[in-house]
Amino acid sequence: PHFQAWADRRALPHYLYYRRKGKQVRGYCAACGTDIIMAADGVKHNATGTCPHCHRKIVFKAEGLARNVVDQTRVEYVQRIDGGHLMVREIDITKRYGKDYRHPEFFSYEGSRHIAFPDGKSEKYIPNSGISWLGKWKPLNDDREYYAALYTPGLAAALRGTPWQYCAIERYAMHQPRFAAAFYLADSIKHPCVEYLCKMGFYRLLDERQNIMANYTHCVNWDGKAPRDVLKIRKDLIPLAVQNNVSSSELERLQFLTKADLQPDDPDLEWIADNNLYWQEDKIISLLKHMTLWKIRKYSERQSAAHKSVSISDIIGDWADYLRNAQLLEYNLHKDAVLFPKDLKKAHDSAMKLAKVKHDKIVDEKLRVICKELAEKFGFSQGDYIICAPSCLKDMLVEGDKLNHCVATNYAEPMALGETVILFIRHANAPDKPFVTMEVRNGHIVQVRGFDNHTPDKQVLSFVEAWKKKVLERPQRRSA
Repeated sequence: PHFQAWADRRALPHYLYYRRKGKQVRGYCAACGTDIIMAADGVKHNATGTCPHCHRKIVFKAEGLARNVVDQTRVEYVQRIDGGHLMVREIDITKRYGKDYRHPEFFSYEGSRHIAFPDGKSEKYIPNSGISWLGKWKPLNDDREYYAALYTPGLAAALRGTPWQYCAIERYAMHQPRFAAAFYLADSIKHPCVEYLCKMGFYRLLDERQNIMANYTHCVNWDGKAPRDVLKIRKDLIPLAVQNNVSSSELERLQFLTKADLQPDDPDLEWIADNNLYWQEDKIISLLKHMTLWKIRKYSERQSAAHKSVSISDIIGDWADYLRNAQLLEYNLHKDAVLFPKDLKKAHDSAMKLAKVKHDKIVDEKLRVICKELAEKFGFSQGDYIICAPSCLKDMLVEGDKLNHCVATNYAEPMALGETVILFIRHANAPDKPFVTMEVRNGHIVQVRGFDNHTPDKQVLSFVEAWKKKVLERPQRRSA
């Protein structure tokens, strides 16, 4: 009876049934069981209002129009069971108002049970054969969580002395009328920060956390220990975050202030928001290493006015790319003429071409050194095929062009950095003609590709297997 009364009071809507009589209505509040006489102003079928007696929010129902009203809700309550575990029972409740709306009917059905373990794991059970009163339950491999109202009377006693005693779930239930209690309990064990985030009042972050499939809260370090580590913001910004009960998107704005070393009252922050520049935050931060946010704004606006078809966002992106290339080219970034070129597009395109030439030269120099060692280490011939290493960047460019794949574009720099190894498989009678390309990483063959990225025939693959056993898998070769 107590559970049903609580569910009726806290989890179901309340109605005030009425009939008009002149300028008044005579009604009955199903929430408090009181006969009501009140002015007819504002009273309309399905309109919302407040009971003048119990002051609860109600929905008006005209007697002649509401002959059959059915409400359904789900309520969870937590019980402690043997072994220090918790059981979260999901009860589906139906309340039906018929002609005799003063005596509605109640129906309940226990649809599932969650067992929460002290290590943060949980198991879900449903009634065997769909009949809960038989007392037989079977496990269900289903990670979906359903929102429900949490029955809080007796909750503190159920949690006392368990790992969940201080998890603040009752405090969260006061804020959020419907949520997945089993998920909250498991999450509070896996991520202890859930407890103090709730106690600090970060309810919106926890609301978004409930919808974990949407991944709203990737900006939160749920494995962090202190609030500063969890929220990834400066200590001086934490009071502002608490005061505003920030959402994940608002937290990302504070994280931007932290990385950019800006203050929340900076007048140019509104300009960033108006131009939707937060997704360019990494590039704005790179620009801030050389100038103030005010200068970024003024220069971007001038360039936007000069090139009306280019957005502020695109200008920020091109500007950051230009300065990165300028740094590679060893330009003097202390000069305003370098930092703020008169024509950004022209300067960007010129620096990009020069930077590519320099970058390719650096990669080529590294490849020439590495490839000499690789040729000795991995060179091999057997039957109709040989394996050899490229000698320079040009060899990889020719290989990619002739075989119509991306070996030079995607693998030249990683190879120059020693992150991977590219080898060429050639016909023994045509050693200079591209045929098949192979990648080896950490002592393992990653891929073998012929023209247009097709897998070569069995004869080539057998040759590769022979090379693997005789060369790659020899003890002294394992470091490749």
